[in-house]
Amino acid sequence: LLESFGFNYTSLRNRDIQQGGLRQKFDAIIFADQTAGGMENGFGRDAMPEEYTGGLEARGAAALQEFAGAGGTLVFLNGASEYAISRLGVEARAVTPAREQAELYYSPGSLLNVQVDTRSPLAYGVPAALAAWSEHSPAWDTQLPVVARYPDAGVLASGWLVGEKVIAGHAALVDAPIGAGHAVLFGMRPQYRAQSYLTFKLFFNALVR
Repeated sequence: LLESFGFNYTSLRNRDIQQGGLRQKFDAIIFADQTAGGMENGFGRDAMPEEYTGGLEARGAAALQEFAGAGGTLVFLNGASEYAISRLGVEARAVTPAREQAELYYSPGSLLNVQVDTRSPLAYGVPAALAAWSEHSPAWDTQLPVVARYPDAGVLASGWLVGEKVIAGHAALVDAPIGAGHAVLFGMRPQYRAQSYLTFKLFFNALVR
């Protein structure tokens, strides 16, 4: 997706982040959909080639805090947002239960309606209402700036959704200040299969703001 739209990027590994000094090299760092535990601990030595083992660990978290504090932007997609909350101290509480509790909340790949705060720089060029791709996606209760929020009713646009009341009225996209920078938490997959053109704008705005 980044290549198709002309963004220059570098792939970072755990050691690159742990070395620090990230703000001198990068404007934004993107974390794809993954678990917070996977990001912190990664694969064991016997599970993958060595360059793909291990995680960010405490040194990585400290380096990311330093990066954001110096004005950098951290972008967390879907499940990766939990890392920002549990490891970087972003003040948001997930209202969505664990995946194993599918009887309470289940969104396996659906289009859900969200209401957008068009005053936010993250929403430049985006309409006040759109449908976002939700795939086991989190929603939050937070006092931080909310850029996209689920409506109080009529959340499902297309697909399969169990537990609309769990996420109704809660945040789907959060812009959390960290020092001079930001952590942007996407409770969705805005780049899903490079098809979601309307939510591309939310993602791209997070990179260039």
